[in-house]
Amino acid sequence: MIYRKKPPTNIRFTYPGPKQKSTFDNEYHEDSLPQELKDIPLPNLDSESPCQNQGRRWNKNIPSPLQFLHNNIGIEEIIILGTIFLLIEESIEDEILLIILIYLLLAGFERN
Repeated sequence: MIYRKKPPTNIRFTYPGPKQKSTFDNEYHEDSLPQELKDIPLPNLDSESPCQNQGRRWNKNIPSPLQFLHNNIGIEEIIILGTIFLLIEESIEDEILLIILIYLLLAGFERN
C-alpha cells in the first residue's frame, strides 16, 4: 500500500487546481445587446460638465478639532486629565503632583 503525504494547506494562499477551459467568447457584439442596455451610460463617461464640479469643495485635507481629539487622545490622556481636574476641584494643594501629571500628559502627546 502506498501512502502519500497530504498536500500543504496554507490559510493565506490557495493552491491552483487543474486549469479549466473557458467558454467565454472574446468578441464583442454590440448588435446583440438590447436597447435598454445600450442606453445605460458607461461608468468611465462623466455625465456632469466641468462647470458643475467647480462648486464642490473637498474638506478632507482640513483637520477638524474633533478629528484631532479622536486621533491623538487615548484613554491614558483622559485618565490623566480627569485626575488633574479632580485634584483642582478638591482643592488639593500638591503642586508637585500637578506638575508631574501635566508633564505626563504633554509627554503622551509628544509620542503621537
